[in-house]
Amino acid sequence: MSHDFIILGAGSAGCILAERLSADPNVSVALLEAGPWDWNPLIHLPMGARKLFQYSKYQWGDLSEPEPSAGGRRMPVPHGRVIGGTGSLNFMAFVRGSPVDFDRWEAMGATGWGYEPFCRVFADWRTGRAAHRPGGVRAAPSMSNAPRRRTRLPTPG
Repeated sequence: MSHDFIILGAGSAGCILAERLSADPNVSVALLEAGPWDWNPLIHLPMGARKLFQYSKYQWGDLSEPEPSAGGRRMPVPHGRVIGGTGSLNFMAFVRGSPVDFDRWEAMGATGWGYEPFCRVFADWRTGRAAHRPGGVRAAPSMSNAPRRRTRLPTPG
């Protein structure tokens, strides 16, 4: 089997890159991930992913360099090992990248990756418009109408 592109890591960046590249029907893309699917319900609950950090099945177990301000201790550095990568273990938080970074990528030759084109994508995600167009990207779900519930988080097995 042969591919035009092989992407290692089905994290946030790997999945987006695979989606963008595979939009061209003349391109063959393989996306490889070392970790399991993101089917554990804790991954899909806000703050549920916190319980997953202790399980090597979902993260690599990386540690920082010794931290002088913490008495020389090495601190855990979450690094997802699951479909979605660390993005699956980030408590469902979303932070836009810096405009400077996007513009720098475009200046280095990544046509279409400047901040201005991405502002339209961000607006589509925020408003949910993209989810209602054929072939549009999936919008982030709105939780404004979700009923309040008390949930006891299961222990992953």
